[in-house]
Amino acid sequence: MSSHIREIYHQQKACEYMRDHYQFDKITFNQIDWEASGKAMNLISPSKQQWISKFVSHSLPIARNMVRRTQWSQNYCPRCKQCEETHAHLLLCQHSQSQEIFRTSIDSLSDWLTQQQTPDSFLLEILQLMTEWQQQGRITSDPAVFSLPIQHQLKIGWGHFMEGRITRHITTYMDLHYQRTPIKRTGLKWTSLLIVKIWNLFYWPQWMNRNEFVHKLNEEVIQTRFREELEMETSAIYLSEKPIFLLAKDRYLLEQPLAELISLPDAQLQAWVNQIRVAIIERDRVFLPDRSSSSSRLRNWLHQYQICRKRTVGRNKFRKISPLIRELRKRSTRYNNC
Repeated sequence: MSSHIREIYHQQKACEYMRDHYQFDKITFNQIDWEASGKAMNLISPSKQQWISKFVSHSLPIARNMVRRTQWSQNYCPRCKQCEETHAHLLLCQHSQSQEIFRTSIDSLSDWLTQQQTPDSFLLEILQLMTEWQQQGRITSDPAVFSLPIQHQLKIGWGHFMEGRITRHITTYMDLHYQRTPIKRTGLKWTSLLIVKIWNLFYWPQWMNRNEFVHKLNEEVIQTRFREELEMETSAIYLSEKPIFLLAKDRYLLEQPLAELISLPDAQLQAWVNQIRVAIIERDRVFLPDRSSSSSRLRNWLHQYQICRKRTVGRNKFRKISPLIRELRKRSTRYNNC
């Protein structure tokens, strides 16, 4: 009883979401075989279920959503780089690799439909509409030339078919077909398996191929930024230093023109930056004295002065000022003579 109540509650929530998101009315919502969709979800792994849930709710990290989340600055497809990347564009992309994956998926689906004893005319109608939708992004054929179940699906939208929202009329059609044959199958089982095939053969390979482009693009961006920062650091060091300011053994590092340094490969340019850093540190150790001890003594003396100053009152506190001035002058003279 509790599971039945929970199912009715979630159906109402799903109906409200579909009505708002897809402009479904109650009649259209009831025409979709949600039972087949639920069985299809139970036929895939839990990790794939999470991905499908994000896919059917249009929550995947595609370019459109990434721009809305202020993670990306552009919403174009990482493969074709011509159209806005949406969930439907995963299959509609006209990139050569996307087209090749789609053709392979169509062939695999045709073989599976044949194994399931799907009527030939019905099989051809499904493959024809899939190909037409992928090439044009919509169905332009006259719905009257197709069978009645396909006409009901076209009223809902072929894009919904491609995402697993299939009309009950198709399930009923296949159920009647199996009843006329000795095959012990049902239309519900056929529809649920078809939804799984669409997810696994079409969308998942396209998603993985798309991610390869995204990761490759990210690597290119990271490499470009690394090169720019490396060239900026090289230019800053080269222009701020001169060979005469380095030790004799390190002066060769600045004898090469800057243009030649910038043209070096990343590994060689990074090695030059590391060598010049070491040369500057060694130069500073030789020519600049160590003032850490004198600085600590001055800091300790000032600390003692501040403590004594708090205890003095009246004219006595001004007697402490002259020693402070003399000490500061002495430290300044010593610093300038270094």
